[in-house]
Amino acid sequence: MEVMDICMHDVPFTAAAFSPFNNPNLNNSRSCQPVNPRKRAAESPEPESYSSSPLLESSPTPSILVQSRGLAAFKRSKTAPECPEALRLIPAERALPFDPSSLDDAEAEFVFNGRNVKGDWSYCRHVLGTPIPHWTSKSLLILCVVGSTDVHYKLLCHAQPELLRIAPFSHFAGISHVPRSDLAGYSAKDSSAMLPIPMIRARGPPEHHLLKLGLLHPLGGGQIGLDAVVVVDSRGRRRLVLPVGWGAGKYLDGYAGSKLIQEQFLTALKHAMSALLWEA
Repeated sequence: MEVMDICMHDVPFTAAAFSPFNNPNLNNSRSCQPVNPRKRAAESPEPESYSSSPLLESSPTPSILVQSRGLAAFKRSKTAPECPEALRLIPAERALPFDPSSLDDAEAEFVFNGRNVKGDWSYCRHVLGTPIPHWTSKSLLILCVVGSTDVHYKLLCHAQPELLRIAPFSHFAGISHVPRSDLAGYSAKDSSAMLPIPMIRARGPPEHHLLKLGLLHPLGGGQIGLDAVVVVDSRGRRRLVLPVGWGAGKYLDGYAGSKLIQEQFLTALKHAMSALLWEA
């Protein structure tokens, strides 16, 4: 009754009147003690976070949406949070510079018309019939950095004809710190590939191709690259990085739902190439 009298007569009818901190007649010690915000944060469950690569920058330019009809019905699982909703081009003013001509005299090899071709990348392009004296405004370089897996290299071999229809002046190459003769002949065995994709042997200092691409593995002793597909624009700027086996591409291979992520991977690459052509 005493509490009711206070609420009805002595205190205005507001939410503050019922607060245990404002009403001395409510002596419930548990409700009167303020909650330590650190304790509350520790007891509260952490919100779900979606992993993303720090290399995939947000930008004011139109986003490269990665959409799939199957994604809406895709069950929430370990794979689902890793599917990126959007991958964006790195803004030109924030992109790492990379000079494509630094690869011209790098050792490369591939299999063409049944023979193993070895030489520098400039010579390989000449054999393939795709030499260019200089980079035009429509030239794009798609580099496949091969470290501990080759799934993205094989995926690129299959998709190369379609990608060349989007950007006919594009150049494709795999790059690895160690020779990969096994991959040099992969595209020759695949009838769907228009041209083989040469495998370039990355150089160390001073050129240090992997370091300049920003894809040197932190635990590789300066010798191993982080698996990724990189798009370099006609002005020698690294505009897109699609991670493989880490970040947004963690489940690109060997997991339930990997096929869906591979489709998103290629969709992001196609949209990036189209956007860069419009930008040029």
